[in-house]
Amino acid sequence: KHLRSLGHFVIGIDASELSGSLGSAFCNEFHRAPPAGAPGYAEFLCERLGGVDVFLPFIDEELIAIACAWERFPPGLRERIAVSDPDVVLECVDKCRFQAACREAGLPIAPLADSPPAYFKPRLGRGGKGVILADDAPLFDALEHRDGVLQRAVSGQEYTVDALFSRECELVATSPRRRLRAAGVSTAGWVAPDAALHELAARLGRRWRFRYAINFQVV
Repeated sequence: KHLRSLGHFVIGIDASELSGSLGSAFCNEFHRAPPAGAPGYAEFLCERLGGVDVFLPFIDEELIAIACAWERFPPGLRERIAVSDPDVVLECVDKCRFQAACREAGLPIAPLADSPPAYFKPRLGRGGKGVILADDAPLFDALEHRDGVLQRAVSGQEYTVDALFSRECELVATSPRRRLRAAGVSTAGWVAPDAALHELAARLGRRWRFRYAINFQVV
C-alpha cells in the first residue's frame, strides 16, 4: 500500500490458492505463481519480469530457486531481480556453509556445541522450522549426525536486523527490531537503531558483497 501511495504500480505473486483476495487488496495486479521449487517457476518469472522494473523476492525458497536458475534468465531480466549474486545466496541460506564462513572470517556466530544444551538447526529452512532444543545427552547424540548445525544454546534479547545495500554493495541503512513476539518469524517488534548492529551489517556486507535487502538475527 505504501508503494502504491507513492505512485508505483505493484504486481504481486504468491503460490497459495488462498492468497488471491489478499493479493488483490494490496496490489494493483496479482498472479498466482507455481511454488518456487516446482518445475516451471523460472519460466513463470521470465514471462512476468518482462513487464516490471524491479522484482523483490524475499523468502528462502524463492532465493534458492532464482540462484539455481540464474543462468536461465536473460541478462536484461537479471538486472531487474533485486538479489545478491547466486553464490552469495546459496552460501547464506545454507546454515552449515554459513557457520563455517563466519568462523573463517572471524564474524560472531553461536559456536558449535559439543554437549547439551544446544540448538539443532537443519541445513536449509526458515522461520524456526526443524529447530530442536537438545537439552539432554541422548537427544544431543541423536541429532549429532543429522544434516545441520548444533549450536551452543545462548539466551538474551533477540533482534532482527533489516539491512539495505546498494547495487554497488554499499550499506545504505539498517533497521534493527527488538523482537516482542514471534511465531517462528518475528510478528511484532520495536525498532531500535543501534550503532553496533549497523557496524555488524557493514562487516557482513564486506564479507559477502550483499546487494539490495537482507536480514539477519542476533542475540
